[in-house]
Amino acid sequence: WGPRYLSNRNVICEEQCGFQPGRSTQSALLRIKDSLLHNFEKKFYTVGIFLDFRKAFDSIKHDILIRKLQLYGIRGIALDLMKSYLWARKQYVQLHNYKSDLGVIKYGVPQGSILGPLLFILYINDIVNIQFTPNIVMYADDTNAFFSGLDLRDIEITANSWLDKLKSWLTVNQLELNIKKTKFMLFKQKNRPVDYAISLIFNGENIAQVNKIQFLGVCFQSDLSWSHHVDNLRIKISRSIGLIRRLQHLLPGRVKRQLYFSFIYSQIIYCILVWGTCNKTNTESIILLQKRALGLISTSVPTNMSLFYMYNVLPFPECYRMQLAMLIFKKIKDNFQIFSDVYLSRDLTYNLRTVALVGPMCRTNYGVQSINNQIILLCNRIPEIIEYAKEAKNITQFKKRIYNVINRTQVYSVCKGNM
Repeated sequence: WGPRYLSNRNVICEEQCGFQPGRSTQSALLRIKDSLLHNFEKKFYTVGIFLDFRKAFDSIKHDILIRKLQLYGIRGIALDLMKSYLWARKQYVQLHNYKSDLGVIKYGVPQGSILGPLLFILYINDIVNIQFTPNIVMYADDTNAFFSGLDLRDIEITANSWLDKLKSWLTVNQLELNIKKTKFMLFKQKNRPVDYAISLIFNGENIAQVNKIQFLGVCFQSDLSWSHHVDNLRIKISRSIGLIRRLQHLLPGRVKRQLYFSFIYSQIIYCILVWGTCNKTNTESIILLQKRALGLISTSVPTNMSLFYMYNVLPFPECYRMQLAMLIFKKIKDNFQIFSDVYLSRDLTYNLRTVALVGPMCRTNYGVQSINNQIILLCNRIPEIIEYAKEAKNITQFKKRIYNVINRTQVYSVCKGNM
């Protein structure tokens, strides 16, 4: 048994994005963002509870895990092998020539292994079966629950009922919630009034409410404005610019360009599809830092030549569009799942350059920011994306073809339908 067995039998719940083929931190974050945007469109409030399990990987009870493996169809030799792998393991700590006594490992899964995360995912897999379970998004042990509605009092009642059921589930599975690190946030449109103060209680203790939270490397705010995330990003980029400045006269331009991609570009594109729809001010601030970094690569830039063009670097909005194009490629190769709620003006068997995509009507700009609507805007602006994605044998081939198209059709902003 292994990942293929679990995948073929749909053992692992759909809500789990961690250590799953074709899923990533960005997958989990996009699910959260799109769900929140959908609720904003309906004028719903959303309460997000960000759970923190205490020593999650080290708290797994072996006999409970074995019973769950049996329920998932893992029996016989495969189960005996897992028992041997988990039970009666011994370890010691060595510092120089000193060794501790041997200790028997009674709890937890071996970390640093391939099986460790998989076993943990299976251990908490049935959390989605708790009564009153809302919209849940998980990435390994990072578990978040979202409750939405028009009435804050109703949301509070449902959320607290679920927390009571969660307590029972944790007790049965011998896991603990770190209440000090568990937070909740009220997501709402920026100017939406709040006429009731929600109180969430777990095991007699109040869960702290916050207006921003860092999750999987992205800073979420209650109004999805992304300004705090961009502020954090600017600090990281500025530090990298300082490093390049110190090495400016010691390294050739080629190496400094590599430093740009290693320390700055990598920071910009991390989960960019989640926060890349930030406003014009935030977009300008990132582009300015990009220009500052590229200006350090060479001191002989012609005044009439763009720094981005000279060093073959995409500005921030085009970085977003490039990553969006890569997502389109992956989805099109995955049996056109990307078009699940998108309407086509004509069949894809015709000339793909004339295809027009029409998505669900959006009442607000929040709806425009959803990933499917962003895809529609980009495909309609650059219809070659669909054709190139169908023709390309692999993502490298597609990337080479679409890069030049995106670079020569630059637009300023990815926001407000301005794709």
